[in-house]
This record gives sequence, structure tokens and C-alpha cells, in this order.
Amino acid sequence: MTLVTGDPASMRAAAAQLRTNAETLSGIAAQVDGSVVGMAYAGPAADRFRGSIATQSGRLRAVCARMVNTADTLVRQAAVVEEQMLLAAAQERY
Repeated sequence: MTLVTGDPASMRAAAAQLRTNAETLSGIAAQVDGSVVGMAYAGPAADRFRGSIATQSGRLRAVCARMVNTADTLVRQAAVVEEQMLLAAAQERY
């Protein structure tokens, strides 16, 4: 008997949640960037502030990209688990 563990539906649901969260966070980063650009704040402190926000927004977007990559991996692995489950079920029938 072959034991295949995993829940493809849950894996796909987790992937969808990761994508939703990544989109939300990416949207927040864009809003913050837009707000900072529109500020009427000038001088060296303003430049440092804008630079800091740009750096942090970039980091957040990188995290979002990793979240989407993880979601893609989950979807691919859900298909693998599903295939293994089907093969195990077929072997048990014979």
C-alpha cells in the first residue's frame, strides 16, 4: 500500500490566500508611495524620508513577489500530490 499525504484542495486554497494577501500588500505599498510623492515636504530630511519609504516599499514588493512564487509552488505541488493519490488509488485496485 502506498501512502500519499497532502490535501490538494487546501494547498490550492492556501495559494489563493497568499496571492490575495500579496495583492493587498502590494496595493498598500503603492498607496504609500503615491502619498509620499505627493507630499509638500522639502529639504534633506524629506529626501531621506522619501528614500527610506522607497527602500521599505521595495522590500515589501519583494516579499509580495516571494508570496506569489510560494503560491505558484503550492499549486504545482498540489497537482503532484493529486497525481500521486490517483496513482496510489489505481495501484490498490489491481
